[in-house]
Amino acid sequence: MLRDDINNALKQAMKAGDKRRVSTLRLVNSAVKNADIEARGHGKGPLSDDELPGLLQKMKTGQLLGICAVCAAGLVTTSMLSTGHFAMWSIILVGFFNSIMFPSIFTLGVAELGPLTGDGSGVMIMAIVGGALIPLAQGAIADKIGIHHAFFLPVICYLYILYFALSGSRPNSERRARA
Repeated sequence: MLRDDINNALKQAMKAGDKRRVSTLRLVNSAVKNADIEARGHGKGPLSDDELPGLLQKMKTGQLLGICAVCAAGLVTTSMLSTGHFAMWSIILVGFFNSIMFPSIFTLGVAELGPLTGDGSGVMIMAIVGGALIPLAQGAIADKIGIHHAFFLPVICYLYILYFALSGSRPNSERRARA
């Protein structure tokens, strides 16, 4: 089955330490799982091997990133508003959506840069350091208002990722075509 091939390729990529391949295969796996969940909601079974390639051709990176951002923001909010194991598991599940975000953000960020793709990807890699500042800010906020309430900061960050996914990442050629 194609699903088994994808999962085996993911395992091999993880063992080989091929981060780009791991990220891509995780993205594919999440799209397949989302499609299976949607099909189940319509009373159908999981997608067949013949249907999987069609799904992958239709998938848009911006839409997938937007879905992941909304889910992550929702899970963080759920954790803020709950306690105990439920709050713990909702925060742990955020990691699943985060694993899909970086390759998607990177892909959208360097789209249509042409000869500047190398420079753009360097800037994107350096921007990862900015992600190290958010936990420091969240810790300072937690010291003032408490840890549960301090999670509003990651929610704001996920909402910005949602904006980037749906609007802010559109290449200039797309923007000019609509103007």
